[in-house]
Amino acid sequence: MANKMVVSQPGVVQPAVLSGHWSTGVFDCFEDLPSCCCSFWCFWCFTCQTSREYGECLCLPLVDFFGLGGCVPAIAMAMRAEMRQRYGIRGSLVEDFGYSFFLAPCVYCQMSREMKARQLPPVTVLHGNPPTYPR
Repeated sequence: MANKMVVSQPGVVQPAVLSGHWSTGVFDCFEDLPSCCCSFWCFWCFTCQTSREYGECLCLPLVDFFGLGGCVPAIAMAMRAEMRQRYGIRGSLVEDFGYSFFLAPCVYCQMSREMKARQLPPVTVLHGNPPTYPR
């Protein structure tokens, strides 16, 4: 009986269009009203869900609150900067910090909408027992 390891990854992740701009603005929360409501009324649940959909650890956004005392939104800022880099969106770390610090719910809504607009495929890795090789 052979053990199998199944790996399903999107291959080379390339944006469909390198427009240099976000598909929606930070204040366009009403473009996706369910996400907007979830972000404002259950912020930490929404951040964890968005992080998981992006392929990061589910609880990673909680580090912004518990790990750094809520002073520096390092995780939100890093996710936003990485998303800009992945999709070729112009911006700066100063801009990412400002938006993440003052408008965190709007930032997570924007990142969620961007993933939906770019149709980022989920990354799924299932681990089985490692294969055994004959000696």
